Amino acid sequence: GGYTDWVVPNDLELKALCNMEQPNATPDATAFPSWSQSDWFWSSSTLPNTTSYALFVYFYGGYVSNGTKSDTYYCGLVRGG
Repeated sequence: GGYTDWVVPNDLELKALCNMEQPNATPDATAFPSWSQSDWFWSSSTLPNTTSYALFVYFYGGYVSNGTKSDTYYCGLVRGG
């Protein structure tokens, strides 16, 4: 997009993208046309007591969970600063 201020969002920022008024919680398709419809997305949030784990958002179900940082999930970037 030509911008240099992209960041990995934290769990609360990702959860805020969930569209809970739809049959699944994926973000609005007009605003996010390339967003995966049923997958997990890493956040930048690490579990405070187990730093080898991070939080992710499962957009199809609309919930936050955690997994080891060696797991393979999507990573959606947002503009920050």
